[in-house]
Amino acid sequence: MFFASIIIIGNITNYFDRSSKVREGQEKAKIEAQMQMIKNRIAKKKQEKAKIEAQMIKNRIAKEKIEEEKKKVNFEASIENHYNKLTAVFNSKNYDEATELLDPFIKYNLLDYKDIGIIRRKVTIGSLEKKVKTIPASKTFENLIIYKKLSELDPSSSLYKKNLLIMMLYI
Repeated sequence: MFFASIIIIGNITNYFDRSSKVREGQEKAKIEAQMQMIKNRIAKKKQEKAKIEAQMIKNRIAKEKIEEEKKKVNFEASIENHYNKLTAVFNSKNYDEATELLDPFIKYNLLDYKDIGIIRRKVTIGSLEKKVKTIPASKTFENLIIYKKLSELDPSSSLYKKNLLIMMLYI
């Protein structure tokens, strides 16, 4: 009887061990399923966040385009005032300020307005002439580059050609 009791106890223990292992396995599977659900939710939230951020970037870009278009329309609406200011500054030989005033004409592709293209060329020439005067003659290569640009801007100028040739001889 004692052996029968031990066998029964052993069988019961074995049963409980198997049941316990089954329950542990079920609990583990349940926890893993919950973890997977959490991971899926996190991934979904990340995707939603990325979509929102992308939409915010698109909105910001669209807003910037609208603002830029407003600036262009405002500039075009008062283009004659801008032109008059530019010509006054240009005539006073203030090439640095004239360059700044030319920027919106260039930016908004309005170089064909009146004689803006000619003014731009002359401002560039004036700026380069001013710059070349500040460069020592010993810096031959820098002078050569500027005289080459000047010669391209005003091919009829014998002074630029002469100085370009002189600089080429020293290199």
